Amino acid sequence: MNRKVLAKICSGIGMLTVALVIVLMIPLSVPKLFGYRIYGVMTGSMEPEYGVGGVVYVRACETGELSEGDVITYLLGSDTTAVCTHRIVGITEDGAFITRGDANNTEDPQPVLPESVVGKVDYYVPFLANVAALLKSTAGILVLFCIFAFVLICWMLADLLEKGFRVGPDITDKMRRALRVLSVVMILGALGYFAYVFAQYREGSAEYEALSARVFGESDRTQDPGADAADEQTAGGENHLSGMDNKADQSDRDARIQKAVAALREEYPDMIGWIAFDNLDISYPVMQGSDNDYYLHHTFSGEKNSAGSIFADTINHADFTDSHTFLYGHNMRNRTMFGALRNYKDPSFYIGNEYFTVYTGEKVLRYQIFSYYDVSENSDVYTVWYTPDEAFEKAVGKMKSNAYYDTGVEVSAEDRIVTLSTCSAKGSRFVIHAKLTEK
Repeated sequence: MNRKVLAKICSGIGMLTVALVIVLMIPLSVPKLFGYRIYGVMTGSMEPEYGVGGVVYVRACETGELSEGDVITYLLGSDTTAVCTHRIVGITEDGAFITRGDANNTEDPQPVLPESVVGKVDYYVPFLANVAALLKSTAGILVLFCIFAFVLICWMLADLLEKGFRVGPDITDKMRRALRVLSVVMILGALGYFAYVFAQYREGSAEYEALSARVFGESDRTQDPGADAADEQTAGGENHLSGMDNKADQSDRDARIQKAVAALREEYPDMIGWIAFDNLDISYPVMQGSDNDYYLHHTFSGEKNSAGSIFADTINHADFTDSHTFLYGHNMRNRTMFGALRNYKDPSFYIGNEYFTVYTGEKVLRYQIFSYYDVSENSDVYTVWYTPDEAFEKAVGKMKSNAYYDTGVEVSAEDRIVTLSTCSAKGSRFVIHAKLTEK
């Protein structure tokens, strides 16, 4: 094969790579010129037709055009940009829409008001949400650099093959050599970064799994001990833990877990407890550092890791006796840490997932979720209260009224509230409020 043929192949590869990038960018940008809004699919409530990681193209329309069977995107609250995409399964006499996810067994808890409808879903493309999220991340920037470097190398190689490998003092040749070196460095650096992030994910997951085995044992560490209690909940959300037939077994299990947590607290002084959800894969130690930065980037053992830890606000008391306690955690893309909390943005997910448990080594604290929604990262919801007062009563009322839908759980300023907080869209946070139901 002669040099000219090789040059054309290299040039073609470079052009093809650029074309692929353009093809990927077109569905994420051009439809907006025609009035479409593009949203990523974050949960599996509309599977199999609309899978997680894809995007939906939503066209604004008159609500009078909508009928049963249409898939609509609607706002989850009056003071939020968070949305949900579900199918219309009925229309009330006053024009509100009864919706349900295709994969859900029950209708959404509240009808969608016409003014909350963003529009009708016209198209769906799989995987594009993952691509968009990648492009917005640090890893995405590195990917673009790698693509740029790869294309540059292809075109320089094509040029050298076509003109011959004559190297002299000419400034153009020096520039070419410098660009080749820079491109190789960029690619190697990006590959090194990906390997580093992947290794951190693996190390962090293995570290937490080993710790979880010490708390729950190998046989039942994948299921929270409170799950038995969740099975005994009534449709109204009442917790009948005290009436369980296996109350003695539950008490023995709680005692074993408490003993394990107490031992870990001796080993890790910053650990103040363990949080475990009934059905979600959220089961982690709760840390508390001297500031709210350290455990964003370190595991419970002090190892530096991008997954960080679940941790309490540094100004909260460590025994969960404050009127308002905060627990923070990363919204990891692989749904570890607090990443699985995004499931609550599906309106029907709440039923059967109302409770979580905190083990302190001394007490078993059972919490019931009563509200969740997106807020600004500077929201006044991030206020710690140690004791109830009139201001806290107003804050609790706001927590309740801001909810994406009414859970039916009564709450007052006399309740002890824990707020779980994680990242949401850029500049916003997703918060879940829960009240202590019993010890």
